Amino acid sequence: MEPNHKPNDSIPKGRLWWVIFCVSLLALSTFWSVDKSLAYFILAVVIFSLFKILQLRNTDQANQPNPPQPPFAKSYETFKPSQSWLFWQDVKEIFRKDATGPKTPQQAKVFVTLVAGFIGFIFMITILAALFGGESSGEDAAGYYQRAADYYNTQQYDSAAFYYKLAIDNDPENPQLYFERGNAFLNANYTDSALMMYDITLALTPEHQQARYNKGYIYFNRKSYRAAIDETKKILEYAPDYTDALLLIGDSFYNQSQLDSALRWYEGAYTNGYRSAILCHLMAYIYDTKGETNRAINLYREAIGQDSSIVDIYTRLGELVPGDEGNWYRQKAAQMK
Repeated sequence: MEPNHKPNDSIPKGRLWWVIFCVSLLALSTFWSVDKSLAYFILAVVIFSLFKILQLRNTDQANQPNPPQPPFAKSYETFKPSQSWLFWQDVKEIFRKDATGPKTPQQAKVFVTLVAGFIGFIFMITILAALFGGESSGEDAAGYYQRAADYYNTQQYDSAAFYYKLAIDNDPENPQLYFERGNAFLNANYTDSALMMYDITLALTPEHQQARYNKGYIYFNRKSYRAAIDETKKILEYAPDYTDALLLIGDSFYNQSQLDSALRWYEGAYTNGYRSAILCHLMAYIYDTKGETNRAINLYREAIGQDSSIVDIYTRLGELVPGDEGNWYRQKAAQMK
């Protein structure tokens, strides 16, 4: 008759707690510079999961079969932790309503472990706060803001975001702090966090042009062109001459191959006095595709007046412009190639 073996279910539990430990450790490293209160909670999960891993490991070792004893060897009783330790039955016994405290050595051990773990957790939080927050204790919003700006200017965006958070805690109604923290997140490529900061900025100051533009810019980079257009158009309701908004809307239409719509917004920026080789080149190309050759030629010329290194423009002018001038453009393009 086969012996009746019970499956050991502590192995999958051990793996589960290892996964929780690793994920929590990764989350702790991510959120430590973002939100300390959340980081402390994750730290508690890290400590608890590590405690469970060690606990399951010790239980597994105690449940292993005893090795064979040599002849005449003295038999020693092997300590095995009770299953109540694993499933917290002793904890329930200690803290039930009619309990007067631990009654057995096992319960006393559990109680001492809980107290020691709580004291150790508080001690660890105190040490971490002293290591990472002690140097800035006693500062006001201006001091935190200066630290944040210094870190931002040296491209240490995670640290900048952390000190902007401290400045915000001291001055929570200041929209500029949220905006600049959003910029730190944006430069660190944490775009979801950046959007959150810009939303708070706009809730405090609905006509904050740059915060609105930065939201549109994030949507544009995500290729959410419709969202980029809708967001950026809101700027023009109170700042109709905001050139960057006109250009971003034009680029969003251009990337969707809606050239006529793109041209409308590019012309708005051009009319406002904005001149660049890229803008003139794009407008010239659109007019060129529409068959409006004279407008295209003038804008191509203006583009190389801004930047004389664009070979494609010389090539295209050589094709569009007749006579000696066209020959000159063709020769110039050949030389540059």
